[in-house]
Amino acid sequence: MEVQTVEKLGKEFMEIVEPMKIDLEGMKRTCEKLQEKSADVQTKQTLTDLKEFQMILRRVSELRELSQGVLEVAVTRLLSKREEEDEEEEEEEEEEEEEQQEQQLSVYWFWPNINMETSHLSGTCRLLHDCERVGVVLRSEQRTDRTEAGGGRCRADTNQQPGPVETVATATPQTLRPPGPGGVGGASAVRCHRRPGGNPGRRRRGGRGAAAQRRITHTHTHTDEMSEEPRDVFRLSRDWLSVQEVVDAVNSTSCGAVSVFIGTTREDQVGSRKVIGLEYEAYESMAQSEFTKLCADIRERWPTVMHVCVHHRLGWVKVGETSVVMAISSPHRGDGQQAIQHCIEQLKANVPIWKKEVYDTQEASWKENSECRWWPDVVLSVATVSCRRSPGWSADRRQPEAPNQAELVALGAGTSPSAPPVGAAPRLVSWPSLHRACVTPSRPQPRRCPLTAMALLDLAMQGLAVFGFILFFVLWLMHFMSIIYVRLHLHKKRSEVKQSFVQLAGVSLLKPLKGVDPNLISNLETFFTLDYPKYEILLCVQDQDDPAVDVCKKLLGKYPNVDARLFIGGKKVGINPKINNLMPGYEGAKYGLVWICDSGIRVKPDTLTDLTNQMTEKVGLVHGLPYVADRQGFAATLEQVYFGTSHPRSYISANVTGIKCVTGMSCLMRKDVLDQAGGLVAFAQYIAEDYFMAKAIADRGWKFSMATQVALQNSGSYSIGQFQSRMIRWTKLRINMLPGTVLEPVSECFLASLIIGWAAHHVFRWDMMVFFMCHCLAWFISDYIQLTGVQGGALCFSKLDFAVAWFIRESMAVQIFLSALWDPTISWRTGRYRLRCGGTAEEILDV
Repeated sequence: MEVQTVEKLGKEFMEIVEPMKIDLEGMKRTCEKLQEKSADVQTKQTLTDLKEFQMILRRVSELRELSQGVLEVAVTRLLSKREEEDEEEEEEEEEEEEEQQEQQLSVYWFWPNINMETSHLSGTCRLLHDCERVGVVLRSEQRTDRTEAGGGRCRADTNQQPGPVETVATATPQTLRPPGPGGVGGASAVRCHRRPGGNPGRRRRGGRGAAAQRRITHTHTHTDEMSEEPRDVFRLSRDWLSVQEVVDAVNSTSCGAVSVFIGTTREDQVGSRKVIGLEYEAYESMAQSEFTKLCADIRERWPTVMHVCVHHRLGWVKVGETSVVMAISSPHRGDGQQAIQHCIEQLKANVPIWKKEVYDTQEASWKENSECRWWPDVVLSVATVSCRRSPGWSADRRQPEAPNQAELVALGAGTSPSAPPVGAAPRLVSWPSLHRACVTPSRPQPRRCPLTAMALLDLAMQGLAVFGFILFFVLWLMHFMSIIYVRLHLHKKRSEVKQSFVQLAGVSLLKPLKGVDPNLISNLETFFTLDYPKYEILLCVQDQDDPAVDVCKKLLGKYPNVDARLFIGGKKVGINPKINNLMPGYEGAKYGLVWICDSGIRVKPDTLTDLTNQMTEKVGLVHGLPYVADRQGFAATLEQVYFGTSHPRSYISANVTGIKCVTGMSCLMRKDVLDQAGGLVAFAQYIAEDYFMAKAIADRGWKFSMATQVALQNSGSYSIGQFQSRMIRWTKLRINMLPGTVLEPVSECFLASLIIGWAAHHVFRWDMMVFFMCHCLAWFISDYIQLTGVQGGALCFSKLDFAVAWFIRESMAVQIFLSALWDPTISWRTGRYRLRCGGTAEEILDV
């Protein structure tokens, strides 16, 4: 039988019962009159009243017989339809396997057993009061649990989406309570089941006996038979929402406006993920109480508001579907429109309904409304809790009971209130269950949530986002500082260099030599041809058999007019082989300025003049920016890209901001200041002697200056492997001298772009990968500009070579850092050393 037929019969019945309201009131008055005149029943007036009462009773009897006839027709049709559905059930029972939501619509028709005997007037009052309980009840039950046998449901309108419906039609103006199974009189029940949107004939086996997980119901007075008193309707449903049903619930003949709000799930893009739906959950009992407060607030603000109805979806709501429908009726549209806006805002702010965004990447995240104010007013435990069959939980877990205070405290601390029974497997609590178990209303004074695991994680995410933005500004400040400094300071023309009072001061050049390479002779020869009036060259070789001795003798013979000497043998004063090799030359130096320069460096004729011009009155050390001379091969390009991009960015930024950063490839120092610090002997215990020399000079109040010419490295032996080993050694030294070096990887392009991109996504919801690519591109362009500035002219390789070398170098950064952390030992020159904290080292002797 179709639902429309049931509704039609119900309307016919109500039309029949409507006149009973007047009759019942008349029966009351008649009964009272009869009681007053019962002492004189022989009077004429009493007989007239008795006849009038008997006439009324006959009319009630006729109305009852008519309504029972209508009911019998409805029952007959329903039972006939049920038999047809049962026949089709056996044929299609194997097709239905998925979980279905079930709604049961039960129609209860209650009639009292009216005793028609009128001989005893003393029982007439009780009989008439029983007549007031005549009524019709339509009750809906929503079933959302997966049952071992399903069922369908009846919808109130075949053109509407399915949803739970409950209506109470009364026969008197007073509010009636539906009689239970044990109420007055007999009861007839008619039920029908149907799946939402499905074939009426398809039902799961045994659907009539399925147990519901929970019941969500609401009650309101039928529109046609109700009194014009304000009513509030609130419903949480896992079925589709019907807009017309909400409008009908607030419709009133005394109201000229019905304001409606419909909220739908929109398609949103969160980074690279797309929202495909929302999953709503609610704390139902608290939601109902908050809605009651909301309605009271609305009526206080807008007294003309008549009825309020809100239907809200729970569970899965995909994009495009309706999630909330609310309607408010009022005599005029102004109050209704303002009230509806206030209603949705306060609903999102105060009613505990939350949602989880589900993305197309199979990921999900809980979201709270921006207007939400109830979250800080509850105590939450968001740790993972196992559902156990304890006194605070029902056996089937579907309806958790109210836990006692001890259990709430235990759950709030992240512990279990009781141990699971022996042999019972722990089960995870769903979010609404966990919420109901671990949430208690706070005291009147709001209190802050305790720091839980999720709160700490959220705090860490916020901190990482802040760190990302700080990193962004610091790194790009370093980019701009280095680019500007290179353009303004490096490669100045001779006329632009200021003259110093020590311009003609003598300089002792200390040159440590170990072995030979194809470029050694050409590199050393550039020092013999310096355009400087007063300097000496002190060539230091550790071993007599070193082939570098023959190279030195050859150059001494070729340039007899140059003040140059050869020192062989060195002097053991510590573990640093470079200091040991330079000791004889340092002790034999005759000038007040000492220039320590590595064997792989080549210079221009005016390089020494540039260094001494920077040695002003308050400067104690002049150093050159390390760079690489033009050479052939990809390994040379890789070195040139590193020393023209990443290295000068940090090197120049440190010196500009006052941080002492010096490399010992080419350093001009005051010999008397070194002697005050203990001479070279004082630094023989360190492998990175250049750092500690610079520190000793700075501690004595001297300033540093950078030469306008770069220190050109021109080693004849180079490869990618040698470059990688050299970078690992330098990183190990920095880690042991400066613990802050552990943050060095975040200054590299790829890792920094990831962190900054995540921060931009977390705060501004920008696409992380797009930001990452744009940031890397900007970094690439900035490095190329800086490289051309350090080069001071045209590059010896193409832009494609630069792009490949730049990408490989940036990709090696993290691997180099991790390799440096893995092994604290280094190999340098002829020995192996184990580094200690603070920069000292000990030599590892082979047994």
